[in-house]
Amino acid sequence: MGIREIREIRGVRLLFLSPVHPLLTPGNPLPKWQMQASWVRALEKVGAEVEVVRYTPEDRIRLGWVDRVWWNFKVVVEVVKINRQIDKSSNRQIDKLIIYSLGADVLLPWTIRLIKWLIKAPLVVLSGVSPVSDGNPRERSMAKLADFTAVNDERQADEWMELGAKKAVILPISAMDPELHFNKGPALKDIDVLFVGTLTPERKEFFGSLKKLLPESISFVVKEFVWEKEYAGLMSRAKIVLNPIRPEMAEGANLRMFEIPAFGALELGSYGRNEWLTPGKEMLVYKDAEEAAGLINEFLKDDKRREEMVKKGKKRVMEEHTFEDRAEKLIEMVNGLMDS
Repeated sequence: MGIREIREIRGVRLLFLSPVHPLLTPGNPLPKWQMQASWVRALEKVGAEVEVVRYTPEDRIRLGWVDRVWWNFKVVVEVVKINRQIDKSSNRQIDKLIIYSLGADVLLPWTIRLIKWLIKAPLVVLSGVSPVSDGNPRERSMAKLADFTAVNDERQADEWMELGAKKAVILPISAMDPELHFNKGPALKDIDVLFVGTLTPERKEFFGSLKKLLPESISFVVKEFVWEKEYAGLMSRAKIVLNPIRPEMAEGANLRMFEIPAFGALELGSYGRNEWLTPGKEMLVYKDAEEAAGLINEFLKDDKRREEMVKKGKKRVMEEHTFEDRAEKLIEMVNGLMDS
């Protein structure tokens, strides 16, 4: 980035609205392994001043109406305090931005509208799922308040625009974090094939078919609800990691797409895109269980070829797909909004 752009980033004061993941180790202001925490660290590293407001309690992401109203009131009070501090601490005109990271059914549209009025800044929404199939009615109804929406998938972008968002862009919002996603411990690779993630019906069916096609001698590990250091340890032990992307984001980039190469494993995914990772060069892509089984057998037998592809994938994500890269790109995209 140029000198002018860096200065613009360093002048930005961000209000970052985030849920708290109830299954992660508590941290300040957010659990270290939570994606939003990676975003906050990245935004600070590129020069933005970030104030985090947590809009959920630590133990829940869904609230009843009484608790929801209380948390909305609590958030508004905190935003008022932060905004007063920002105005008092600055004797010059500053660029302000509101980033609202979705992931919990708590904030109400009137709360978002009030926050925009208080801060007098554009609203950027970070959304990693479909607002139609995975979002909630409150998020969908506040879409018209979004000045800019960053997503992972083209269909998600289309849905946000149809709901009334002014602009929706495939950033993507997922990336890798060098502080978290790197090979942990010894170089022992004792897991041939690994999957870590949510076991949806489609994935269960795929894994069942795949296991029948693979020799029994292949170590095939499937884990759900594995977090933090245990997750990193498993990923570091794997030779090949599966990434069957969910149907609602069939042509998008989830977190695993960039984490897998960072941990030193070969990614075998259901979708690939040259602008993220080049299929056949930096990752592998399968169309069905039969092709996946063939690729697994082929690359487990050829250590040199597999390791060369892993090295290229890791280099690519470290150079182009860190959260700092995303933070720079996002601020660059919304600079015009802050000027208007």
